Amino acid sequence: AMLAPDEFWEIPEFGDVVVAESPHLTSGGYKLDFNGLSEHVNVLISPPSTSLPNPLNPGVMIIGAPIVVTLDSEQSDDFNLTITMPLPLEHGYERDSAKIYWLNGTYWTHLETRIEDGSLIAMLPDAKSKLVSDEITFAAIAIGCYACDESSFQKAYDNGKTAIILV
Repeated sequence: AMLAPDEFWEIPEFGDVVVAESPHLTSGGYKLDFNGLSEHVNVLISPPSTSLPNPLNPGVMIIGAPIVVTLDSEQSDDFNLTITMPLPLEHGYERDSAKIYWLNGTYWTHLETRIEDGSLIAMLPDAKSKLVSDEITFAAIAIGCYACDESSFQKAYDNGKTAIILV
């Protein structure tokens, strides 16, 4: 199944030129750090304009706002890209399971991610080689959990005097 662009949080589009002397771009809770730049790069962070595939595992879900990073550069050497994304405050997912993924064709590929100060931080090695039409799409994905925030007891059996709690 595909997720339409209007099913995600809306983020403003933001772009700038990143240079080797200051290889960072920050917009809202999003930050890109480039390692290995030798040339300037025109960078644009924007919301997806096309539908995105759901993760293949039905137990996980996209949380927050996916972003599309567009890179325009004459640099021939590859570089690493560290991405910081805000950890959404929404409910319905296991917070400690949240990771950053990048869209690799039609499926999501996990990046080793750490949670720090309310943000997800991951590094994409050899980012230039992973560009498709000068773009890479990133999303925060986590295990869905619909009883994590609130639990309640429900009477399930009428027989007996012994309480049974099912977890």
